[in-house]
Amino acid sequence: MKKTTRSLLAAAMAITMVFAAAGCSDKGGNADSNGGTSSSAPAKEEITGTEQTAGNISIFVPDGWTLQAGNAGGIEDDNSLFLLKDPNDMSKGYLWVQIKDSEVVKSNIEEQSTADISPFTAGGVEWWGKENAIGAEKDGAQFMIFQYGLNFSDEVVVKVLESVKKA
Repeated sequence: MKKTTRSLLAAAMAITMVFAAAGCSDKGGNADSNGGTSSSAPAKEEITGTEQTAGNISIFVPDGWTLQAGNAGGIEDDNSLFLLKDPNDMSKGYLWVQIKDSEVVKSNIEEQSTADISPFTAGGVEWWGKENAIGAEKDGAQFMIFQYGLNFSDEVVVKVLESVKKA
């Protein structure tokens, strides 16, 4: 049963990666309900969670999110994990975190059809890439992170980025 569930989850992840690669995520911005930008910042809630490790990656997992070790094919991979916002509904968003060779990171991100984003700093390193995929060197490792249904500027996602490190 566990293997079947894992296989179904892997298949769903693979399908949603196709949409992510096609640039279907249109989330972004800080627009208010009138289409403008909000002039008053709402009170920030503390983002809680736990530091977890899967294989060679250590990462902050926000409360309510689930860490799934392995890659999109459901194959065990010490250099790959998923953070699922809702393990029962992948359309609510996820992050796919991988450690790869620097040339693989560069080519995989450059191949994405979504728009470039300005480099930004999180966790003491500069992240660069596209709307759906970013890369950075941290702790002697090349990290590549794909997102679906999220935004790299979301507070929760930034907290995750700040925490990611080689275990």
